[in-house]
Amino acid sequence: MNQYKEYTSHLQHFHSDTKQDMKDFIKRWPVFYIKYLPNDKNAKILDLGCGLGHFLYLLKNQGYQNYIGIDIVKENIEYVHEHITPNVLQEDAYLYLDNHPRTYDFIHLKDVIEHIERNRLVEFINKINRSLKPGGKVMISTANGTHSFGRYMKYADITHTIGAFTETSLRQLLVAGGFSDIQLVATNLPLNATSPLGFLKRIFYWAPKHFLMQLTYKLEGIRPLPKVYHWHITAIATKKPNE
Repeated sequence: MNQYKEYTSHLQHFHSDTKQDMKDFIKRWPVFYIKYLPNDKNAKILDLGCGLGHFLYLLKNQGYQNYIGIDIVKENIEYVHEHITPNVLQEDAYLYLDNHPRTYDFIHLKDVIEHIERNRLVEFINKINRSLKPGGKVMISTANGTHSFGRYMKYADITHTIGAFTETSLRQLLVAGGFSDIQLVATNLPLNATSPLGFLKRIFYWAPKHFLMQLTYKLEGIRPLPKVYHWHITAIATKKPNE
């Protein structure tokens, strides 16, 4: 059975108005990405599992010239090619990485790593490492198992395998793949406390929710204590320059 059959329609449950969603993404998300992306606008960038093309649209909007997206789902590629950029290919990620050693300055994966079979995770992350130039960076964003919303997302898609990761499992995976300088941050934006919605989130979500989560982990004796309590987490890591 093809578990990715009609996968584009599944994604559109989360992005019901894709065109407006893209506009909102461009308006809000550069503030998060810009500090991690290469300064060189000609840097070679791979969006691995590009989905409906949000990150590619951001790269295009920010003036990057040398980027490509790959995805296994034919309908996703067709959508991106028609609406965003021709720089997309329908490819198997494993084979594509094997065929492009030491090629990319930056590889991006958002909501992709949870689709990789558990017994192939280290193999997959090693292929990413080999596809990067020495000193290149990988950026992996996924649901955070520390948070209940992250655990919800684990079961929101039948194509998920391991599901949600945590800081410790993401770091463990990247170390096993030979990466260094690993940063772990929340995949989120600064709250606008001057807007009604931002103010409510600051009061009812951030401070009390995270405080109670931290307190629960402390009372249960969890070690090490998490530093990222947001429901989505991002890891940024560097390929060692001598590899």
